[in-house]
Amino acid sequence: MVFTIEKAKFKDFPSVYELICTLEECRLDKKRFEEIYRSMLQNPDRYALLVARTEKEVIGFADLRFEDLLHHAAKVAELLELVINPQCRSEGVGQALFDKACPIAKERGCVQIECSSNQRRTRAHAFYLRNGMKNDHYGFSLPLD
Repeated sequence: MVFTIEKAKFKDFPSVYELICTLEECRLDKKRFEEIYRSMLQNPDRYALLVARTEKEVIGFADLRFEDLLHHAAKVAELLELVINPQCRSEGVGQALFDKACPIAKERGCVQIECSSNQRRTRAHAFYLRNGMKNDHYGFSLPLD
């Protein structure tokens, strides 16, 4: 499969929306998603958004957030989402996005890259472990509805 990794653009919004809905296994509020996506694109000091693109379509997406954290006394990158079109998985797309994200984080002065992954995504966990990430944290969440 031939694809490129590029900075995401606003025109990629429909594809990114569909990929994230696939990741979350639900239809997200499209208007609010668009607002957040646009805001992230307009804030390149805080976010880096990447797409994997074939000649015909966007097949993958990854985004990073950069933040100074007290508990590291340094800047850390968080891989917020990494999602590949299900028909394109196991083709090296996720690896290419990850391989592009790590140097971006380093260039931004980050000392570490972190991510959270739902417990049911065992293939994703294996991917992160193969890429040298350590599973040494627990993640907790509390819905505030």
